[in-house]
Amino acid sequence: MNQPARDVTDPKAAAAAETPHDIAEPAAAGSSYHLFDDDVVRLRVTWSQCAIASQHAWERCSQNAQSDSAPFGVKDKDGFRGKAKPGFIKPDVSRAAHEKIASDLAALLDLPIPPVTLFRIPEPVPPDHRTKQPGDPFVCVSAWAFPSCDEWRIHASVITEQEKASTIVPLSAVWVFESWISADDRDYGKHILVSPTGKPPLRIACVDYAFSLSKSWQAGRAAPGAVPWKMPFEVAKRDAATVAAMAARIEKLEVPAIEGIVKRVGAEWLPPPKGELILKNLLQRREGIRQIVGVP
Repeated sequence: MNQPARDVTDPKAAAAAETPHDIAEPAAAGSSYHLFDDDVVRLRVTWSQCAIASQHAWERCSQNAQSDSAPFGVKDKDGFRGKAKPGFIKPDVSRAAHEKIASDLAALLDLPIPPVTLFRIPEPVPPDHRTKQPGDPFVCVSAWAFPSCDEWRIHASVITEQEKASTIVPLSAVWVFESWISADDRDYGKHILVSPTGKPPLRIACVDYAFSLSKSWQAGRAAPGAVPWKMPFEVAKRDAATVAAMAARIEKLEVPAIEGIVKRVGAEWLPPPKGELILKNLLQRREGIRQIVGVP
């Protein structure tokens, strides 16, 4: 199988991808739903203002994982760690672009979703060792949320009831956001990273938005409503006040902010028709977010 030609041929376009666009700053302190350390917050401020964080030159430090997007570990010259995807070319879904757009939108809302940057891996890119598909040079890199964290399901036996209860407010906010971007494939036991200490609040990071946005909004299909409410623990109700507050925040996002986030993603990561579809649905669903999540 030959690798599709997707080289960046326009130097001005490549430079624009590294230049901040006219978008809003991340949400102000004091309105946060996350417990990220200051260094991760500073990184998010930087990464969420541009498509490509050019100060990092990433190198692979692990094989592709055995999952749909085949993510792999990366680090830069300073030892900064991240997780890159996709591990091989699969043009039906713009995985890297979806991750980047979701992360940058989440930064405006101060949600517990780690910062993401786009990156072009220097050639040659190794094929995926499992599928034998050619490697994809156009990836995203998600920052490590906490010094030590893992999937909720791995720590489920040691997370206390008080720690579980402390996540209802931030996860209620995330549910509204995921309903806006139609992240309808969530496996919360796997897609929530935690750093438990035995005492609340539990530090969480929501990850893996590769199958949101245009994956759900394929041309000709009606945009779905709210995503399912699936908590990683026993039945818990959403916090109604948080749902209403997050819906109001999404409604107040300015059109230029949303446009800037979507439009700065290069065509190598996001074909223009998909970008147009994403922007159209984000703006339409922003107007109807209260109805989508059941807020009067």
